Amino acid sequence: MRTGAYLDEFDFAIAQAKIIYPEADHSLLAQADAFKVIKDGKLVDQEVPDASSPAGRLRGVK
Repeated sequence: MRTGAYLDEFDFAIAQAKIIYPEADHSLLAQADAFKVIKDGKLVDQEVPDASSPAGRLRGVK
């Protein structure tokens, strides 16, 4: 899936949540981000692997 399509689908899912839960605090939904992860019960930015780590070296491989 293209990155743009993934982001469109993510935005669509957030819009659905706003309709399904109209009483929810929509400012909390605004914090959702397709590139965040849940860590210790909080939304945080994903950590980018160090280029010297095995995961970091694989990032450039296609």
